[in-house]
Amino acid sequence: MASDDSDQDARYTLSKLLQRGTLAEYESEFLMLIKKVKEISESLLKSFYISGLKPALQCALLMSNPTTLSEAFLLARATEARLGKDALSKLLQMGTVAEYQNEFEILIKRVTRISESLLKSFYISGLKSALQIELLRAKPTSLEGAYSLACITDARFEDERPTTIAKINDLNTDLPGQDLEEMIHHKPNKVEVVKTSMVATSEELEQQEYQDDLNEIFEEKDDAKPPIFVDTFGSNGGNDSKTTSPEAPVKEVVKNGIKSEVVVGLPGKLQEGDMVDALSRVEQKS
Repeated sequence: MASDDSDQDARYTLSKLLQRGTLAEYESEFLMLIKKVKEISESLLKSFYISGLKPALQCALLMSNPTTLSEAFLLARATEARLGKDALSKLLQMGTVAEYQNEFEILIKRVTRISESLLKSFYISGLKSALQIELLRAKPTSLEGAYSLACITDARFEDERPTTIAKINDLNTDLPGQDLEEMIHHKPNKVEVVKTSMVATSEELEQQEYQDDLNEIFEEKDDAKPPIFVDTFGSNGGNDSKTTSPEAPVKEVVKNGIKSEVVVGLPGKLQEGDMVDALSRVEQKS
């Protein structure tokens, strides 16, 4: 009874066995289970074998329709080698060198009777353009040499690449949100910039001229000698004005036939006020 149960278990396991790795690994598992099964036809074994293969191999064997289990083995190996060779020849490096090399080595296990020279050619042709050019120039003599050279060259390229790249978002980090929004929505053209510059320059010139005038007036006022009590109109109630200080510079002014003297060195508005006041007093005396 125990023997019958073991046989049934092996038969069931054979029917459910699937190829997970290479064809060689699958065949090894299949042959081990065959030894545990008694009185099973080769046709059924062949059917179990083909049904457990990977889809591509399974389709190829179903189309070829091998007549024996041994023929199925041979046909599966030949098909895997052909498919593996096609896969190797079409394999391209999409990521790092290590990832590409790992995929390449997995495919190598599925290929039989292929020269190292052809494997090396497949490997180099699948590398990225820059690496491919470097290896074609170096001409490695073996597949291992190609592996090593590819890794070394890729590391050198990594060191030569710039380590910092300016991002658009980084350029805007120092700008406040409101200022950035204003810059985006309003971009002054060249005419606006020139006009603004001209207005600013004109206002600055006027302000500077006004400031220069004020400075000049105050400098004259500071430098001028203190005013003296002179007989402005030549008469001061019979008492001529005299001072102990030197005379201040004066100039004669004639208005309505009346001659007067005005102290020089005072601001224009002050002199004009003094003249009007003095003329009014003279007219009252007249």
